[in-house]
Amino acid sequence: MIEILLGCLLLLVSILLIILVLLQNPKDQGGQETLGGMQQMIGVAHVANFLEKITYGLCLLFFALALSLAFFLKQKRDAKIEAETSVNIAEANAYATEEENPSTEQ
Repeated sequence: MIEILLGCLLLLVSILLIILVLLQNPKDQGGQETLGGMQQMIGVAHVANFLEKITYGLCLLFFALALSLAFFLKQKRDAKIEAETSVNIAEANAYATEEENPSTEQ
């Protein structure tokens, strides 16, 4: 259940990251800021800074979710392998015991 929740959150964060990266202005605009006067007002610069901080936060959240999801999926897989192995060992022991003591019912 937790794996589904983490997977959905990871998908949502991925989509938000794509949108935020596309909204941001490129850093190198060919020197337009230094030569072309004031193209960005001070308010727009603050919005760009805010978007950048949100992007960094979402990147950290993305990696934390990805690592958490990998951890939980590994635990689930290991538990499944452990259960299958114990069942196989029990079946093998029962088969070996049956071969050592064959029943006389035939």
